[in-house]
Amino acid sequence: MLVNFSCENILSFKNEVSFSMLASQKKKDNILTNNFFMAGKEQQEPILETSLIFGANGSGKTNFIATLAYLKRIALNQNPENKFIAPFRLNNDSKKTPSELEIEFYAKNNIKYRYGISIFKGEIIEEWLYYTP
Repeated sequence: MLVNFSCENILSFKNEVSFSMLASQKKKDNILTNNFFMAGKEQQEPILETSLIFGANGSGKTNFIATLAYLKRIALNQNPENKFIAPFRLNNDSKKTPSELEIEFYAKNNIKYRYGISIFKGEIIEEWLYYTP
């Protein structure tokens, strides 16, 4: 189950952009309370079951989903042509810094994982995987 996804210096994103599925801890009236479940070994982290992305045309919705799909292909070793997505192109400094993608999720074993990569000039220069039992 997806908890968080973030990307930086890739496609149309210069600065870090994050998408979180963590439910708010604040209780509000008139809010559906059955749209989340408690995750983790001790069932203490409220995760939304559904969410949505919306915005104006050209605001980056498709690029955001493309970066998530790209990270999935890399993680599952399904990127046979080694196709790499370009960094942010509207700033010359972006060409000198790596692109970063990171995802946080719960696996079926209810263990939380955080996986990420750093890419520079088409090469993965850093890769990490952490878990929280």
